[in-house]
Amino acid sequence: MERIISFCFKTILICGLGLCITNCEGEDGAIGAAGENGIDGVDGADGQDGLGFEELTAYGSITISLDGTGPDGEPFNDTAAFKYVMNPTSDSFLNPNPEYIFALTRYLYPANKDNNVVSMIIRSDIAGQSIEDVTLIGITLRDYRVITNELDYFSLELENTFSTPTELTSGISDYSFNDDANRLTFSFAFESAADENSTGNALAVTGEVDLTVISQLQLP
Repeated sequence: MERIISFCFKTILICGLGLCITNCEGEDGAIGAAGENGIDGVDGADGQDGLGFEELTAYGSITISLDGTGPDGEPFNDTAAFKYVMNPTSDSFLNPNPEYIFALTRYLYPANKDNNVVSMIIRSDIAGQSIEDVTLIGITLRDYRVITNELDYFSLELENTFSTPTELTSGISDYSFNDDANRLTFSFAFESAADENSTGNALAVTGEVDLTVISQLQLP
């Protein structure tokens, strides 16, 4: 009998302690302040070039540097690499007969035929390395968008045609043409007069050409 009473007493005591502990639990506290952000993760690997990128840029580029005064009267200088072709057989064309005529066109952006285009024609009496054999016939820059330091832009049109012996040869240097690989490289420099470009001011133009050209198959 004493064991039963002792057991009941212990049971009541345990239940009472349980109720006491349960009823004594406090309310949840306020959410703590957010911790500091962790350090930045490592940059991911570079993505792959888009489909067709290599084909559009495989034939080299024409780099143009401009130094002058814009139509707003503010000085500017700008350099851009025109490296895209739309049609390699016409944008990097070589006609080797009876003299070497190079017709070269490059675009600043892919799939854009309306603006940001540079075209030039040069002539060489032979394929050799002598600069005396090379003449710059003309160069055109069509609707090239120049972005100023104030983040404005203006469209530049330039068309220079060279006719006198001095004009034709003085602007080209470091000329080289590899007849086996059809690799053409040279530098050029000239001043575009105020009436030859859309700024209304004289403009110093320099550039580098590094291209692979394509000629039409000559059949007997």
